[in-house]
Amino acid sequence: MARATPTKKPKAEKRGKYSNRNRRYKRLKTYIFSLICIFVISTMIFAKSYRVPSRSMEDTLIHGDYLVLETFTPTIQKILIDFNISFGLPKVGELVVFVSPEDHGLDLKKKYVKRCLAGPGQVVEIVAKIPYVDGVRAQDPFLSKYIDSNILSLDEGSRDNLDAFEVPNGSVFVLGDNRDNSRDSRHWGTVPFESIIGYPIFIYGSLSPEKSTGASLFDSIISWPSRVRWSRILSRIP
Repeated sequence: MARATPTKKPKAEKRGKYSNRNRRYKRLKTYIFSLICIFVISTMIFAKSYRVPSRSMEDTLIHGDYLVLETFTPTIQKILIDFNISFGLPKVGELVVFVSPEDHGLDLKKKYVKRCLAGPGQVVEIVAKIPYVDGVRAQDPFLSKYIDSNILSLDEGSRDNLDAFEVPNGSVFVLGDNRDNSRDSRHWGTVPFESIIGYPIFIYGSLSPEKSTGASLFDSIISWPSRVRWSRILSRIP
């Protein structure tokens, strides 16, 4: 009995399959390349660098940390706020970078980074260093700290005691994680939404401050490698 010989597929059909596969592959490459371009362009437009200028956020952020800020959300906030539309408003516990209310328009380049403790309509009170929001003790951030055992009275200042008050609309109450070494909403009031310029995403570098403010350029270059905090490069924010 004769065996049936298998029929071979025409070469044209095989070429058609290969060409369809190549077209799908090219479309996929184009799609991936487009996404990469969109990401790079949006990052260039809506991401900024920020250097932590003080010790007020220790031990979460250290003086000399360099942060990447997401600035898209605050930009949209400023546009929509005129239409009474809420978009991406700061959340309690979130870090924000903003123009200092202390500047009063004299130095718009001075910017702070703090943590949002309360939002509009919430009631804030501080008793013997302990913050309360709506009558409930606010949890201290994981790496926050108190470095002064003394408790200042209201007559001595608002650092450790603050009478209860409601956060006004369109603003947030912020604190530094280094509670005894931070100027924040306890001293100069709440931060308006329009003053917020970005939200920290991650730490891309860290450089300890120079020990001498009068160091020469040569000394700065020589000491640079020893000042780099290598373990904090490209690290997440705790």
